[in-house]
Amino acid sequence: MTHLKLSRVSAMTLLAILAITTHLPAQVKYTVTDLGTLGGTFSQANTINNRGQVVGTSSLRGDEVAHAFLWEHRQITDLGTLGGPISVGAGINDSGEVVVGADTDIFGGLKNTICATEAICRMFIWKNGLEVPDLGTLPGGTDAGIFSIIAFGAGTGLINNSHQAAGTADLPRVDPNDVPFAISHPFLWRKGLIRDLGTLHDCNNSDANAINDKGQVVGVSETTPNPDPELNFPPVHGFLWDHGVMRDLHTLGGKLSWALGVNNQGQIAGVSTLPGDLLVEAFLWDNGVLTDLGTLPGDNQSAANAVRNQGDKEAPKQL
Repeated sequence: MTHLKLSRVSAMTLLAILAITTHLPAQVKYTVTDLGTLGGTFSQANTINNRGQVVGTSSLRGDEVAHAFLWEHRQITDLGTLGGPISVGAGINDSGEVVVGADTDIFGGLKNTICATEAICRMFIWKNGLEVPDLGTLPGGTDAGIFSIIAFGAGTGLINNSHQAAGTADLPRVDPNDVPFAISHPFLWRKGLIRDLGTLHDCNNSDANAINDKGQVVGVSETTPNPDPELNFPPVHGFLWDHGVMRDLHTLGGKLSWALGVNNQGQIAGVSTLPGDLLVEAFLWDNGVLTDLGTLPGDNQSAANAVRNQGDKEAPKQL
């Protein structure tokens, strides 16, 4: 497992996927709808569009494998895989296009931490069937997929209303900090063309987490080529990629941060460690200013993974 992924998994254990809305009156009427499963006992909703369509991941009967799903009109649809056992719904736009990361039934790819199994994994776009069966990979790589959706729950999602998609792909270069695993970079896909978004400070690994309608991508990148002596892996920071430039969002005083959701104004929601790197709190980044969103009463940690286009952030999540 690469150190970039290791740091995210460590944070994942702190996060509860519990969404709470901000700026609401004292008494709110709402309805909770059980989306069901694809036959198993577990499901997770990852993203919702403005039409109320929901995508996520659900286990099948027996709970041994999980597939991406689309939920609409109280019906849940299995989006399948690319021949392998596992797929994850990673985003949906307002046209109903779903981007999915999935295992194939082909082996022999680069050794990496992107795929859920030892098989090669790729990404596809689904709309009433396989609309784009393979987004492809970066030059020399074999795999493309997602990771943070499982860890944090989706924020904006990895497909936008401009028919652009984002993801993470491996490259034919071994990570010197995690031999024999390959390094990975985020990419931007549009109409069959795939672009390597690079890393912060020319480091090894980075990963895409969300994209907005302007094609801005947010994610996480290593910030040094070598492990931190206290963390034992390279520190990671959230980033904003905008028209060829990757910007470091920095942290709330610790060594780690993750950018998880971005709206069409370029405002970013995420999570950062505090000084000492033992606690994490939600943040909102807006035009270069990183704001600590605090915690819920009685708690000492929080996380945020989305910000709506009106500018209201999703409230801190209890940890």
